[in-house]
Amino acid sequence: MLYPKLLFIACLAIVPGLCSSTACGQGIAIVDIGAIFRAHGVFTQQLDAIRAEADSFKNNSMQMQREFAQKVENLRQLPPDSTEFREQESRLAKEAAVLEVGEKEQMRKLMLAEAKLHFSTYQQINQLISKYCNDQSITLVLKFTNEPMDEANPNSIMQRVNNPLLYHKKELDITPTIISLLPGSSQLGSNPKGTSQR
Repeated sequence: MLYPKLLFIACLAIVPGLCSSTACGQGIAIVDIGAIFRAHGVFTQQLDAIRAEADSFKNNSMQMQREFAQKVENLRQLPPDSTEFREQESRLAKEAAVLEVGEKEQMRKLMLAEAKLHFSTYQQINQLISKYCNDQSITLVLKFTNEPMDEANPNSIMQRVNNPLLYHKKELDITPTIISLLPGSSQLGSNPKGTSQR
């Protein structure tokens, strides 16, 4: 009866070694979505293009507002009871309405473009995470932020305070792996230290 006991002891010695990894052990991982977005080269380029268009629109809008203000100033030089005053006043009122509608439409278009970009990128990232976790037998992924707190930045403080993850081991963080799977990725978006957070 010695043989079964030796076999049982050998199995006990092997099992812990097999289940020491995240995939085989707890089946839990964590990921910093913000870091992945920042490291996503294609997303960053497209977002920069949208923001450049927004800046150009803002500059053009300010120029049109200055020109419109000059027209209003010219109107004030006319006698209020004159036909020319009434005609120009009516024309400026219509022009102001057209400018306002155009600005709102352009702003809506830019905001929608940015929202769609975030939506499609998030879906892509989610698919990468799902595929990786299925391949590695990871059954649960928690989202967290690895951004350090900045005492001078209230948003940074509240983001970390509201972070549901208080502590983690470095091995649970799959953020660098997911970043490496991105098209046009850059490791700049991830935390190079990869330290545990309390």
